[in-house]
Parts: sequence; structure tokens; C-alpha cells
Amino acid sequence: MYRYVLNFLVFNLLLIVVANASDDTYLQQTRQTGRELFVDQRGGTPYKTLTAAVSFAVPGDKIILAKGSGPYRETLNIRKSGTATAPIIVEGNGETITGFNQMRFTFDGNIWIYTLSKPFDTAPVVIAWQGRRILQDQNTGEFLGPIKLWSDGKTLELTPGTSTEDWEISTRLFVVALNDVSHHIYRNIIATGSLNDGFNLHGHGINIVFENIVGYNNLDEGFSSHDTMSCTITNGRFWANDNGIANVHNSITNITNVMIHDNVGYGLWLPDNTTSNLVDVRVWNNGAAQFRLDSRATGTATRVLVWKSSWNTPPWRRYMESKTVKNTTTLGGNAAYTPVPFWTGKPEMNTLSMMPIPINPTINSTVPSITALIQDALTTGRSLVVLPAGIHRLTDQIYIRNASNLEIEGTGTTLIMTNSRRSILFINKANNLIIRGLTFDYDPLPFTQGTITAVTLSSITFTVHDGYPDLNDGFGSTPAAHLFKPDGQRHPHAHDFYKPSLKIITNRTGILTKTGPNWPTTLTIGDFVVLDRRETDATNAVNIFDSIGSVTFADTTMLSSPSLGFVGRYNLDAVIFRRVTLRTGSTPRGAIQPRLFSTNADAINFAHNRKGPLIENCDISHQGDDSLNVHGPFLKITNVLSNTSFQFTYLRPHSFLHPTKVGDTVRLHASGNFNLIGTAKFASYRLVGTSEGVTTYDINLLTPPNTPLAVDQWFDIPELNSPDYVVRDSYFHDHRARGLRLMASNGLIERNRFERLTKCAISIGPEFGYWREAGWVNNVTIRNNNISYIGVDISLSATGSITPGAISIFVHTDKNSAPYPNGHSNIIIENNIIKEISVAGIHAYAVTGLIVRGNTLLHTNLIRGPGTDNSTGLVITGPISVSAAINTTVENNYILE
Repeated sequence: MYRYVLNFLVFNLLLIVVANASDDTYLQQTRQTGRELFVDQRGGTPYKTLTAAVSFAVPGDKIILAKGSGPYRETLNIRKSGTATAPIIVEGNGETITGFNQMRFTFDGNIWIYTLSKPFDTAPVVIAWQGRRILQDQNTGEFLGPIKLWSDGKTLELTPGTSTEDWEISTRLFVVALNDVSHHIYRNIIATGSLNDGFNLHGHGINIVFENIVGYNNLDEGFSSHDTMSCTITNGRFWANDNGIANVHNSITNITNVMIHDNVGYGLWLPDNTTSNLVDVRVWNNGAAQFRLDSRATGTATRVLVWKSSWNTPPWRRYMESKTVKNTTTLGGNAAYTPVPFWTGKPEMNTLSMMPIPINPTINSTVPSITALIQDALTTGRSLVVLPAGIHRLTDQIYIRNASNLEIEGTGTTLIMTNSRRSILFINKANNLIIRGLTFDYDPLPFTQGTITAVTLSSITFTVHDGYPDLNDGFGSTPAAHLFKPDGQRHPHAHDFYKPSLKIITNRTGILTKTGPNWPTTLTIGDFVVLDRRETDATNAVNIFDSIGSVTFADTTMLSSPSLGFVGRYNLDAVIFRRVTLRTGSTPRGAIQPRLFSTNADAINFAHNRKGPLIENCDISHQGDDSLNVHGPFLKITNVLSNTSFQFTYLRPHSFLHPTKVGDTVRLHASGNFNLIGTAKFASYRLVGTSEGVTTYDINLLTPPNTPLAVDQWFDIPELNSPDYVVRDSYFHDHRARGLRLMASNGLIERNRFERLTKCAISIGPEFGYWREAGWVNNVTIRNNNISYIGVDISLSATGSITPGAISIFVHTDKNSAPYPNGHSNIIIENNIIKEISVAGIHAYAVTGLIVRGNTLLHTNLIRGPGTDNSTGLVITGPISVSAAINTTVENNYILE
């Protein structure tokens, strides 16, 4: 016993050490070639600035910006070259590096003003509000937004009633600057707010690679390469600059899959002796010219699409190369000739009717609404809709119905729902839908948080943090309560949530009285508490229902949700998540304490789908439940009609059988213990009717099952359990409950990181008891994952835990006592690193055909060691605990206790 008390203290000390490791240690490590140099200006990493990391980078190093850590208000300028075999890599993780600084207005009498250091006409700058550039009318110079310039040329005045928050002004010359360097790779970076170029390349250099980059709101170009630089851009978007891309001199550029639009001057401009190879480039709605070639610019054009503008003269004032252009052209300079001089291939002209709608306002138009843009695309059949940057507040959800072959580009666009009983997106019957770049949030937030001001054995008194929602009846009488330490970490001696009764004293103070487990004895004044509204609001941020083809979310961010984040139901094809982030948002206005929560419940929850999600390069944290839950329906037979037909009931009409197909497998489970007792093939179903709130369904089978049908048997259909899922190269951390909760077959889990979770990193097994979520799992591989610091509170190691392992194979029944049914098969757990775990590293039962090999386990069982849990009958034998399993192979694992 004393050993495990000591280990508990050591375990929590290790958490503190990880969070506060000295910079000297990190710096010593990163001096070695090929190290990862982590940057987070909020702290907790070796480097707080780009400049600091850059000064340490050598060939082979990778500079990594923490997700959610931007914007970085500095210039990224790496002066060292990499090598052909060891390039210097910058992984931006979708963060913004910016030349903007925040504007601080002063109150002068009855108006808010800001004074420029120099007259605007002689020293122009970019001014942005809530992420959207405030342009000027070409003829009058009037700002097309809630700000005006006085006649003195230096004083800016806000329109009465306009907030002074979220205004920015460009102050730095470049954002990403390269000069005489080679062998660099820049990924997933957004560059805004420069006085010149977002991405600026000078001198001589080769093998410069840019992947998935964005440049917007820059005074000159979004991207510009000079001299003899040679580079490649793959996947990019450039808008709201003077020019989108302008490469000059003798530079060489390969540009693939790039969108250039809504710039105030030129879209794509290639003069001098440049060489460019363009593939899948789309250009539209630029002010002065869409595509212009001058001098001896040479290159190739493959699938380069250009739209003619709907205006004849540039509508916006420009300050750079095109400032004297009077007339708007589609193809300018040599690009207007046929054949195009010095070029192979030519741009293809698209019809005006299919051109994406302009997103910049003019003197005669306003910024179009998000809903109107999407509905127009659905109505007209446009294949691309681009959303205007900035913050857009919604009062009702946006419906995307029957979208086919549609791309919605929303980089720089934030959708904020103002009603916590409304979803943000409802997607229905989509086929090949891509949604890119959007950020989702709620205001008011669907949770509140506060500081504990008094503690007794039975009650907690707390005060809501400044800037967070008031207490009201919307939280219900027994809201879910989560306990934290002041550093934002989960309370180490708490359960992962409680259901106390809430007594509201004032709208800013309340008392929580326990209704279940005791409060931790170490809970103290100054600790934090979060109350979420998942049960009362019962609303999910994004719903994907009944899709007939793929739906893809790329580079999207979710900051809060009243309940689940992304919800998939009844889909026939995969929903794909690439570079999707769920994290806490920025500190609310008027607040000092940062947010402690992202979504109130699961980040991604998929049920009753024919195919599970594909999750790649995602980062999920700080939510109130699992990162991923995949399952299907588990239903009880209430009436047997024949040897091939039976009935079941449900509380209301439900769509969970919509995706069924003739020939699907129906698995029968015994009443009481849920043993798998037979199978049959599905033929059809019918909704019989609803009476007194209960709906009856008929199920017909192709042939009789190998076990006769009987009342009180249970059944599931594994093809509806969201099978065939893939989760790879992602990071799950700092949240309640489990990382992956898998109740479906045919899965691959590889190369992920799991850190600081209250419960297991990965669980495989059905929730037959209570939740009635199916089912038994077959054919899953878990490999090459890195799992650490699992069980950061007492939930995982507590008596009664049915998943006492960082990786757990289990079954949840109504009895939760041995012997358990055995229904899992063909599970492989290999080459994982598992360390600093409160319980076993791997715990498995109820499985046939288990392989555990090549895993490294360090410092497991730190709180709960070998023994039998009398409340469940589950046995822990050590770091790898396998019991009540058949045909198991455990080999070549390295264990250090």
C-alpha cells in the first residue's frame, strides 16, 4: 500500500516537472540536429518567440508552433540554410504570424480616435477590424467600414457605436522573410498584416518549399519571390492584398493548387525573366487584373482557371504596382495574346455565372452574409464558395442540404453562434463536400467557471470569473461540475466530474452541494470549478447527417460547443478530419482567467454510420468528454413474429436503421449476460407506428438465425457501428474521459500522441450496460502511438473502473462482475510507447485472438498495482494485464517498472 501512495505522489510530481521543465534542459536537447523546437508564447515550451527558436535552429531541425498559440506579432526570418538531406522545417499548425499590432483608441470628447505617426497618403497602412481588411473606395478614398480619416490625413475616427476592440494596424515590413537561404520547408502558416509582403523571398536560394500557406491583408503582395530564388508552393490562398502573388526578376516558382482572389490590384503578376509552372490555379475578383504577364516571363499553365470580373474599373484604392491602372482586365500584358508568348498552355476563361461571389465590399455593396453565400452556391450549383474573413455572429444554424461537389473556403472566417440551443452547421445528404478554414465558437459561452471561496465536506461556495457567463436556470439544478487547480490542470484527487445540486446566491456566486462522491479532501480555497450546460442545452455545434458521399473538414477549429463538437449520424461514406483543432478559445472580453473548456462533451461522436471517420493530423484538447466515440445501436427484441421476423421498440421515431442494406449482419446477444449467441442476415425494416410516445419497428431477416429468436434478446448490426475508421498522426490531450472510445470494427490507430487524460487513452469495447451502445470489436490495430500521463485524477484508478489500463479491451454489462462475455477478436497492439500511467499500461479481457508485441512500457501502475478489484472481478497483474482471453500472444515487450 505504501508503495502505491508513494507512486501517486511521484506521478503527480512528474506532471509538475513536465509542465515546468527548465529551459536549460530543453535548450540543451534542441542543440542536437533533428530536434523539434516547440514554440508557444503562452509558456510551457522551450521557446516563447519565433526569434528565439530561429536562433537555435540548425539543418534538420523542425520549429513547431503550438496550436492555438498565435498570433505571433514578429517576423519569421531564418538566416541559416538547411541541406538537401536535412532541411530546416517550420510547422505552423495553422497559426498566424502577423505584421499587425493592436490599435489603441483614445476617447476625445464624444468620439474614439487613433492618430497615425505619418499621413496615410504618404505612409499607407493596412487597417483591419475583426480580421477583415477595411478597404478604401478608389474614387473618394472613403474607408468601406466603420472608420473614417480626417482631413489632416493622420487622425482616424470610429463611427459612433463601433467597438474599439479587435482593430489592428500593420507595423512590420515583412511577415515571413527569406534572404539568400536554401533548403527550407514552411507548412501550415498564415501571414497577415505586413507593410510589404506576407511571404517575401530575396537573393539566391533553392529548394524552398511552401505547403498549405495563406497570405492576406498585406499592403503589397501575399507572396513575392525576387532575384534568383527557386521555390514551390503547394496548396495556398492569397486575398485582400494589393497583389496576390507577384514574382519578379529571375525567380523560379512552381505553383500548384492555389486560389488567388479578391486582391485590390493584380491577382497573379509575373514579369521580367521569371519562370513559373502553374497547375490547378484559380484566379478571380481581383481589382486591376486577374492574370498578367510582362517582359519575357515564361512558364507552363495546366488547368489555370480565370474568371472575368464583374467591374470594368478597379473599385478599390491601391498603393503598389497597379495603383495607376484605370481599367480592369482579365488577362493583362502577354497573357492576353494567343498563343501566349514564351508559355506552354494558357489560362481557361470561366463563365461569369459560375464565378465565386465577391467578398470585399465596394461603395455600392456590403460584405455578403455567410448564409446567403452558401445558399447561393447550393442553388446555382457553384463548385466553390469563398466566405469573407472576419467574425460573423449567427442567431440560427446554417443548413447545408444536398451539397454535391462543393468546396467552402473559410480561412480567416469565424462563426459565432449567439444561441446555445442552436447548432452552427447542419449538413444533410452531402456528397463530396469540403469545408476548409472555418473557426466555430459560441458567445455567450455554454459553460462558466469560477474560483472556490469556501469548502466544507458537503459543499463548495464559488465566485464566477470575470468575463464568464452569469449563473442562471439554464445550468439546471444539477450541472456537471469539473474541478481544476489554479494552473488549469485537472484536480489530481478529484473524480473527472460531479453532479452536485446548484444553489444560485447571486448571478456571480453559487453553492454546490454534493449528491454523490465526496469532494477531494485536498480541495481548497483558490481552486477552480467549471459548470457545463451539456444536459440543458443538449445542442451540438456541427451535425453531419445522411451523407451519401464524403464530407471533409480541413484546417478548421472548434473553440466551444454546448454538447458534442462534430456529430455524425446515418452517413454512408467517410467524414474526413484533416488538421482539425478543438481547443480553448481566447480569453473572453473582461476576463483575466483563460478558458478551461472547449466542447462540453465529446469532440467527435459518430453513431449509426456505415463508415467511421478518418482523422489525420488533428489536435483535440480540453473538452468535457471523449475525443472520439464510435458506436451503433443496441436494441432489445420485444416481440417475435416468426423465425425470421421480430419487433423492437424505441421512445420515438429514429433514423438509426436508414443506412441498412440487404445482407447486413444481425448479431444476437443473450439476455442478461450479452453473450454473442447467433447471427443472421438483414432483409428489411418497417416503422409500424407510435403509441403513447413509444415507436414499434419490424425487422425481417433473409434466413432464420442459427439461434432461435426470443423476446429479451438483444441485437446490433455491426455495419451501422461506424466501422472502417482511421486515426493517425493526431494529438489528444488535457481533457476529461477517454481519448478514443471504440465500439466498432476494422480500425487503424497509428502514430498518435495521448497525454494527460483522466481515463484511458484507448478503450475497445461495447457499452451494453446503461448507454446501450454497440458493439463487439473485431480487426483493430493499435501501433506506433505515444501514450503518457494517463489517469491524471482518481477516475481511472478508482475501485470499480472497468478500463484499468492506458489501452483497455473491455466490456460494460449490466452486472459488471465476472465472468464476462467474450466477443472481441483479432486485436493487435504493437510498437507503442506507454509511460507514466496510474494503472496498467495495457489491460485486456473478453477477447479472442490478441497480439501484444514490441511495446515499451515505463512507469506504469503508479497508483493501482497488481490485485483484484472485488467490485468488478477484474485482475491487474502488472504493466501488461491479460485475463479471461483466448489465443493471446504477448512477446518482445520492454517493461521498466
